[in-house]
Amino acid sequence: MQKPTNSAASPTPSPASSSPSPAATTPPVAKTLTAPDLTAEKLKNAEYYFLAKGPVKLVNGKYEDPETKRIFTMSDVVAYGDLNKDGIKDAVTAIQISIPNQGDFSYLAAFVNDNGNPRNIAAEFLGPQVKVKTITVKPEQTIDVQMDQYQPGATQPTAAISQTFKLKDPASQASPSATPTPETSPTPTPQTSPKS
Repeated sequence: MQKPTNSAASPTPSPASSSPSPAATTPPVAKTLTAPDLTAEKLKNAEYYFLAKGPVKLVNGKYEDPETKRIFTMSDVVAYGDLNKDGIKDAVTAIQISIPNQGDFSYLAAFVNDNGNPRNIAAEFLGPQVKVKTITVKPEQTIDVQMDQYQPGATQPTAAISQTFKLKDPASQASPSATPTPETSPTPTPQTSPKS
Protein backbone atom coordinates (compact mmCIF):
# COMPACT_ATOMS: atom_id res chain seq x y z
CA MET A 1 0.00 0.00 0.00
CA GLN A 2 1.33 3.40 -0.95
CA LYS A 3 1.68 6.12 1.57
CA PRO A 4 -0.71 9.03 0.82
CA THR A 5 1.06 12.19 -0.25
CA ASN A 6 0.42 15.38 1.63
CA SER A 7 -0.48 18.19 -0.77
CA ALA A 8 0.50 20.72 1.88
CA ALA A 9 4.10 19.50 1.92
CA SER A 10 6.71 22.06 1.01
CA PRO A 11 7.88 21.96 -2.58
CA THR A 12 11.27 20.64 -3.48
CA PRO A 13 13.63 23.58 -3.80
CA SER A 14 15.10 24.16 -7.24
CA PRO A 15 18.54 25.57 -7.90
CA ALA A 16 18.63 29.37 -7.92
CA SER A 17 19.25 31.11 -11.20
CA SER A 18 20.89 34.49 -11.62
CA SER A 19 18.85 35.45 -14.74
CA PRO A 20 15.11 35.17 -15.29
CA SER A 21 14.03 32.32 -17.46
CA PRO A 22 12.51 33.22 -20.86
CA ALA A 23 9.42 31.21 -19.94
CA ALA A 24 8.78 33.57 -17.02
CA THR A 25 7.85 36.47 -19.32
CA THR A 26 4.35 36.23 -20.77
CA PRO A 27 3.62 37.93 -24.10
CA PRO A 28 0.75 40.43 -24.08
CA VAL A 29 -2.60 38.96 -24.99
CA ALA A 30 -4.45 40.66 -27.85
CA LYS A 31 -7.74 42.16 -26.74
CA THR A 32 -10.84 40.88 -28.45
CA LEU A 33 -13.48 43.54 -28.90
CA THR A 34 -16.97 42.60 -27.92
CA ALA A 35 -20.30 44.37 -28.08
CA PRO A 36 -23.92 43.28 -27.91
CA ASP A 37 -25.13 42.08 -31.32
CA LEU A 38 -27.03 44.32 -33.70
CA THR A 39 -30.48 42.93 -34.41
CA ALA A 40 -33.26 43.63 -36.90
CA GLU A 41 -35.24 45.03 -33.97
CA LYS A 42 -32.50 47.58 -33.24
CA LEU A 43 -32.34 48.55 -36.93
CA LYS A 44 -36.13 49.02 -36.96
CA ASN A 45 -35.69 51.74 -34.32
CA ALA A 46 -32.52 53.38 -35.60
CA GLU A 47 -31.71 56.73 -37.21
CA TYR A 48 -31.04 56.68 -40.95
CA TYR A 49 -28.97 59.42 -42.61
CA PHE A 50 -29.61 59.66 -46.34
CA LEU A 51 -31.62 62.82 -46.86
CA ALA A 52 -30.38 66.39 -46.81
CA LYS A 53 -32.94 67.38 -44.17
CA GLY A 54 -31.32 65.20 -41.52
CA PRO A 55 -31.83 61.80 -39.93
CA VAL A 56 -35.01 59.78 -40.21
CA LYS A 57 -35.82 57.92 -36.97
CA LEU A 58 -37.76 54.72 -37.57
CA VAL A 59 -40.17 53.35 -35.00
CA ASN A 60 -40.94 49.65 -35.42
CA GLY A 61 -39.47 49.78 -38.92
CA LYS A 62 -41.48 52.77 -40.22
CA TYR A 63 -41.59 56.53 -40.36
CA GLU A 64 -44.08 58.85 -42.08
CA ASP A 65 -42.98 62.40 -42.84
CA PRO A 66 -45.89 64.62 -41.72
CA GLU A 67 -45.07 67.31 -44.31
CA THR A 68 -44.40 65.28 -47.45
CA LYS A 69 -46.40 62.14 -46.55
CA ARG A 70 -43.44 60.04 -47.61
CA ILE A 71 -43.40 56.65 -45.90
CA PHE A 72 -40.05 55.06 -44.98
CA THR A 73 -40.10 51.30 -44.40
CA MET A 74 -37.20 49.04 -43.44
CA SER A 75 -36.80 45.88 -45.51
CA ASP A 76 -37.02 42.45 -43.89
CA VAL A 77 -33.68 41.67 -45.56
CA VAL A 78 -30.75 42.22 -43.18
CA ALA A 79 -27.16 41.02 -43.55
CA TYR A 80 -24.44 40.91 -40.90
CA GLY A 81 -20.68 41.10 -41.26
CA ASP A 82 -17.67 43.10 -40.15
CA LEU A 83 -17.71 46.37 -42.11
CA ASN A 84 -14.99 48.27 -40.22
CA LYS A 85 -12.48 45.49 -39.43
CA ASP A 86 -12.93 45.67 -35.65
CA GLY A 87 -13.94 42.02 -35.27
CA ILE A 88 -17.55 42.90 -34.38
CA LYS A 89 -20.50 42.11 -36.66
CA ASP A 90 -22.13 45.14 -38.25
CA ALA A 91 -25.35 45.25 -40.31
CA VAL A 92 -26.70 46.25 -43.72
CA THR A 93 -30.35 46.58 -44.69
CA ALA A 94 -32.52 48.41 -47.22
CA ILE A 95 -35.09 51.18 -46.81
CA GLN A 96 -38.00 51.71 -49.16
CA ILE A 97 -39.40 55.23 -49.50
CA SER A 98 -42.93 55.51 -50.87
CA ILE A 99 -43.53 58.96 -52.37
CA PRO A 100 -47.15 59.87 -53.16
CA ASN A 101 -47.83 60.04 -56.92
CA GLN A 102 -44.24 59.07 -57.75
CA GLY A 103 -43.62 55.50 -56.62
CA ASP A 104 -41.21 53.60 -54.43
CA PHE A 105 -37.45 54.20 -54.16
CA SER A 106 -34.96 52.02 -52.31
CA TYR A 107 -31.72 52.77 -50.47
CA LEU A 108 -29.03 50.54 -49.02
CA ALA A 109 -28.08 51.46 -45.43
CA ALA A 110 -24.91 50.30 -43.67
CA PHE A 111 -24.51 50.35 -39.89
CA VAL A 112 -21.53 49.76 -37.62
CA ASN A 113 -21.98 48.27 -34.19
CA ASP A 114 -21.34 51.13 -31.75
CA ASN A 115 -21.28 49.28 -28.42
CA GLY A 116 -24.45 47.39 -29.31
CA ASN A 117 -26.19 50.35 -30.96
CA PRO A 118 -26.54 50.75 -34.73
CA ARG A 119 -24.74 53.80 -36.15
CA ASN A 120 -25.56 54.54 -39.80
CA ILE A 121 -22.29 55.20 -41.65
CA ALA A 122 -23.37 54.95 -45.28
CA ALA A 123 -26.38 54.99 -47.58
CA GLU A 124 -26.66 54.45 -51.32
CA PHE A 125 -29.55 54.82 -53.74
CA LEU A 126 -30.52 51.44 -55.22
CA GLY A 127 -33.18 52.55 -57.66
CA PRO A 128 -36.88 53.07 -58.30
CA GLN A 129 -39.40 50.26 -58.11
CA VAL A 130 -36.90 47.66 -56.82
CA LYS A 131 -37.37 44.96 -54.21
CA VAL A 132 -34.23 43.74 -52.44
CA LYS A 133 -34.03 39.95 -52.35
CA THR A 134 -30.63 39.37 -50.72
CA ILE A 135 -27.77 41.35 -49.20
CA THR A 136 -24.39 39.75 -48.57
CA VAL A 137 -21.53 41.32 -46.60
CA LYS A 138 -18.23 40.08 -48.00
CA PRO A 139 -14.60 40.63 -46.95
CA GLU A 140 -12.91 43.98 -47.53
CA GLN A 141 -16.09 46.02 -46.89
CA THR A 142 -17.82 44.70 -50.02
CA ILE A 143 -21.61 44.39 -50.12
CA ASP A 144 -23.51 42.42 -52.78
CA VAL A 145 -27.17 43.21 -53.38
CA GLN A 146 -29.59 41.10 -55.44
CA MET A 147 -32.92 42.73 -56.31
CA ASP A 148 -35.85 42.63 -58.69
CA GLN A 149 -37.09 45.67 -60.59
CA TYR A 150 -40.78 46.18 -61.33
CA GLN A 151 -42.47 48.41 -63.87
CA PRO A 152 -45.17 50.67 -62.36
CA GLY A 153 -48.29 48.60 -61.71
CA ALA A 154 -46.57 45.29 -62.54
CA THR A 155 -46.98 42.32 -60.22
CA GLN A 156 -44.07 40.36 -61.69
CA PRO A 157 -40.46 41.60 -61.84
CA THR A 158 -39.24 42.80 -65.21
CA ALA A 159 -35.50 42.64 -64.45
CA ALA A 160 -33.11 40.99 -62.01
CA ILE A 161 -30.36 43.37 -60.84
CA SER A 162 -27.09 42.52 -59.13
CA GLN A 163 -24.99 45.32 -57.64
CA THR A 164 -21.74 45.31 -55.68
CA PHE A 165 -20.71 48.15 -53.38
CA LYS A 166 -17.39 48.82 -51.71
CA LEU A 167 -17.47 50.99 -48.62
CA LYS A 168 -15.07 53.86 -48.35
CA ASP A 169 -12.82 53.21 -45.33
CA PRO A 170 -15.58 52.94 -42.67
CA ALA A 171 -13.09 52.85 -39.79
CA SER A 172 -12.15 56.46 -40.50
CA GLN A 173 -15.65 57.78 -41.18
CA ALA A 174 -16.79 60.30 -38.62
CA SER A 175 -19.83 61.41 -40.59
CA PRO A 176 -22.79 59.28 -41.60
CA SER A 177 -22.96 61.14 -44.91
CA ALA A 178 -20.31 58.90 -46.50
CA THR A 179 -21.73 56.52 -49.08
CA PRO A 180 -20.63 53.23 -50.56
CA THR A 181 -19.24 53.55 -54.05
CA PRO A 182 -20.50 51.09 -56.65
CA GLU A 183 -17.70 48.76 -57.62
CA THR A 184 -19.60 47.71 -60.70
CA SER A 185 -22.52 49.33 -62.39
CA PRO A 186 -25.91 47.64 -62.14
CA THR A 187 -26.45 45.02 -64.78
CA PRO A 188 -30.15 44.54 -65.41
CA THR A 189 -30.90 41.10 -66.75
CA PRO A 190 -34.41 40.51 -68.04
CA GLN A 191 -36.02 37.91 -65.85
CA THR A 192 -39.37 37.67 -67.57
CA SER A 193 -40.50 39.12 -70.84
CA PRO A 194 -43.61 41.32 -70.77
CA LYS A 195 -46.70 39.69 -72.21
CA SER A 196 -48.98 41.62 -74.50
